[in-house]
Amino acid sequence: MASAGGTNARLEWVKLTDGWRQTKVECDLLACGYGLRPNTELAQFIGCRISAGAVAVDEFQNTSVDGVLAAGEVTGIGGAELSLEEGSVAGYAAADEPDRARAHFAARARYQGFAAALERAFTLRQELKSAVTAETIVCRCEDVTAGRLDEFKSWKEAKLGRAAAWEPARGERAARRRSSCTGGAPGACGRPWRRCAWGRWPESRTRAEAPRNAAG
Repeated sequence: MASAGGTNARLEWVKLTDGWRQTKVECDLLACGYGLRPNTELAQFIGCRISAGAVAVDEFQNTSVDGVLAAGEVTGIGGAELSLEEGSVAGYAAADEPDRARAHFAARARYQGFAAALERAFTLRQELKSAVTAETIVCRCEDVTAGRLDEFKSWKEAKLGRAAAWEPARGERAARRRSSCTGGAPGACGRPWRRCAWGRWPESRTRAEAPRNAAG
């Protein structure tokens, strides 16, 4: 899907592309997805190393933090079967039974192959990375556009709430989405503090005028 438009805030058409040509299709409902990303905020909060957007682990599912193991989609999107095998390896490793953990290595590797195929299938085509305009909505919850984010020096500055009433965790997700579209790297991730209590406020109000009961 290259673009969508209409009048009076109603969807009337979308433009589809195969990378070479575009086709305009009339419609009144659009559902689209641009891949999946692991939720790594908790792991980042305790200092786990992140690699390729997921928590980095060794063969026994140990993270970079001593005594912390990770399994499931936090280590990469791969489906329930992979999560179960990773969980078995992590559980046996935590119980100091490495031989029983190794018994799950082969099945885990098989499902990791599926995860790699999934990643290839959902990787954005190069032309989509150049399709982002100032009007492209990066965060639908707050209607934050790419143009508003360009005003800030780093993702950290933007997601602290100066671009919109983002709680940092939501800003981190938008940062990953924006960097995926443009090919750039998001800035350093701040701690995922509690959800922002005030939500949205009119454009005419400043952050200083936001209600004082904001969490975090």
